[in-house]
Amino acid sequence: MPPPLAVSTWLGGYQGRHGLLKRRRRYWCHEPLYRLLCVSSLALLVLSGVLCEILSAQESAVFRLVVNTEDKGEIFAMVMSDGDVMVPRSTLSDIGLEELPHGQLINEEPYVSLHALSPSVQYETDAQQGVLLLTVSPERFTPTKKEYFFNQPPPNLQTTFTNSAFLNYSAIATDEKAFVGTGEVAGRWGHWLGQSTFTYNKTDSLDKFNRLLTNATHDDPGTQRRITVGDVSAFSGFLGSGTILGGIGVSRNFGLTPYFYPTPGLDLTGLLQTPSEIETYVNGRLVRRERLGPGGFTLQNIPVNNGLNNTTIIIRDAFQRVTQIDTPFYMAPQLLKQGLSEYSYSMEFRRSNLGIESNDYREWQVMAVHRYGFTKGLTAGFRGEASAQRINAGPVMNVTLGSYGQVDSTVAVSQDGQARGYGTLSSYTYASGVLSARVDSIPVARLCQPLSILHSRQAETCLVGQCRRRQGALRIVDADLF
Repeated sequence: MPPPLAVSTWLGGYQGRHGLLKRRRRYWCHEPLYRLLCVSSLALLVLSGVLCEILSAQESAVFRLVVNTEDKGEIFAMVMSDGDVMVPRSTLSDIGLEELPHGQLINEEPYVSLHALSPSVQYETDAQQGVLLLTVSPERFTPTKKEYFFNQPPPNLQTTFTNSAFLNYSAIATDEKAFVGTGEVAGRWGHWLGQSTFTYNKTDSLDKFNRLLTNATHDDPGTQRRITVGDVSAFSGFLGSGTILGGIGVSRNFGLTPYFYPTPGLDLTGLLQTPSEIETYVNGRLVRRERLGPGGFTLQNIPVNNGLNNTTIIIRDAFQRVTQIDTPFYMAPQLLKQGLSEYSYSMEFRRSNLGIESNDYREWQVMAVHRYGFTKGLTAGFRGEASAQRINAGPVMNVTLGSYGQVDSTVAVSQDGQARGYGTLSSYTYASGVLSARVDSIPVARLCQPLSILHSRQAETCLVGQCRRRQGALRIVDADLF
């Protein structure tokens, strides 16, 4: 067992020739609580000394804060004995500084040393004028983003779907006892819209009712997705075909969000040393003028025209120095924003004799197109269609060549029974304020198409159930000089 703690109390003493005589009384304590009390008292004495030293080494003051020549108003700061200045962390955050340290708690509020922020932050104090001057590197500020063309609806916009129904009709009767009638009936219930069209013809030799297109559509503006059940108009892209199918189709429809723009716009970035005025010009036309604070900035979705655009930014800083930045930008409407997808999938039965027969559905068909924006200048994907005996599929690509135009290309591989084929379609387009031209290269060697309704650009080379040879060709489709 350890010996008890000895506590001595000095009662007094006197100085004589025999030295210092001491008289003390000794107390013995076995309580651990007493030991903790002694240690806590010692720590409190040390902490009080440190706090007194801190308080004696600092001086509180109110300064008018000026950051990169811009007056930010009055702030409260601590001036240390070594010349350092402690500023509330919230103040530095409010003026836009990033990556701030946690700081030191003073009066239960975190303060940051300006000396610790050097060399990106330089400071100078004027005690007589009560001014604290800060010179901050632009990289230290939070970047400013300005949206020129909004891709999101206003925050107070509400989309509602009202349950309703309507009937459209047209009727023509003649003295010859002939009657022709057309009609359309539709109704909405929530997000679903059902509609059907029909015709009725009655003559001496004919008395027939024909149903045309009947479907139910579900629109979701949040995801821009459209689901159609019933008769669907489907198209599988260039070197593909289009037809009316009966079944189900899923597609992305950007028109469901009118404020959304799927094509990549022009973004410009830069750094400002001081508060500056920025003017943005597109093809010599002033688009926007605004004032920005120091730091990095990004101007997003600047409205431009299709084709080549000449953009100019004029910057006037606080000292009236003028900087001009010219940036050419080629706008290709076929491109998608980076990370954005566009798709259309249909799995249905092919509708035949539309307008003649009401329910003539033939063999099943699958049609698909999917594109994805990999970068601002590259969009690629695939397209395809298939039936029981035939298939036609291949990749698609849209790419810009900097400011020198755009290239659109697709490749197809097809098979119809034992017959196989392939085809390519490429086009180069250039458009500007003075010149517009497109050149198509269509080397189709052998291509089999599965469906009966074909796109007009391929109608001369692709036939149903047949394979037709064609040599490569290079032709100028359109050229205009303004």
